[in-house]
Amino acid sequence: KNREDMALDWEAQPVRDVTMYAIKFLSPVLEELLGAEARLVEFSCLISHPGARAQPAHADCSNTTLQCADTAHLYSVFVALEDITSALGPLTVWPETHDYFQLLLDP
Repeated sequence: KNREDMALDWEAQPVRDVTMYAIKFLSPVLEELLGAEARLVEFSCLISHPGARAQPAHADCSNTTLQCADTAHLYSVFVALEDITSALGPLTVWPETHDYFQLLLDP
């Protein structure tokens, strides 16, 4: 409730501008981690409107929606477009909980 997940249109100039700005900072890390064969499989934004409840802990993909099960690595990049305070509920990351074998165990 009060939250929407929206696919972004790469062809839209504002989307390209913001993405290219972020890539300047992310590029060195992503190149080292992903190499030349990396591919983008989702490009979206999450919009939380005033009054949105906190999201429960969750994986960014599950064993029922995993499209690249044969891929060794999956990375999600979160770029906040506003200042995030503790009142807004900042992103929490639990390392090593999104691996393929964990996804197989999730219902």
